[in-house]
Amino acid sequence: MLKLGAKEFIDAKDSAKMASIKDRFDFIISTIPYHYDINMYQKMLKMHGEMAIVGLPANKDNPSFNANAFIWNFRRKIYSSLIGGIKETQEMLDFSVKNNIYPEVEMMAIDALDSAYQKVARGEAKFRYVIDMKTLKSKILIKDCLLRAFAGVCKNEDCGRFLT
Repeated sequence: MLKLGAKEFIDAKDSAKMASIKDRFDFIISTIPYHYDINMYQKMLKMHGEMAIVGLPANKDNPSFNANAFIWNFRRKIYSSLIGGIKETQEMLDFSVKNNIYPEVEMMAIDALDSAYQKVARGEAKFRYVIDMKTLKSKILIKDCLLRAFAGVCKNEDCGRFLT
């Protein structure tokens, strides 16, 4: 993360360090794809700070929160968005190019999709995965089943697999 321009890296798995951070950030953007405690992050926000949640955990891993903590940690905003529209997406891309900001991604063949999904589900993914569409060839993606698998609502062990 320091390579990406961060001034400091805090391991979210270090619960003692995470609990010690209070009233420090003006803004937190959460891309966390697994279960976490929103209240812990809310306490890290300064007065009038904001947290934008743009990650989408599987249904079974939704973030937990205590409603009373929201009341007592007042004057902090927490909101979410799954995606911006075309205009917002273009603004983000223009900003990224202008400021020389590029994502760290791991390219993968379509056959590695199941493995990548499991790494994300276990919290082991270091970056975002990008499917190399040249590896798709003649395979047909079971779209609806794959979407249900990523949402954590499909119990079929064949979800997300490909037919040849």
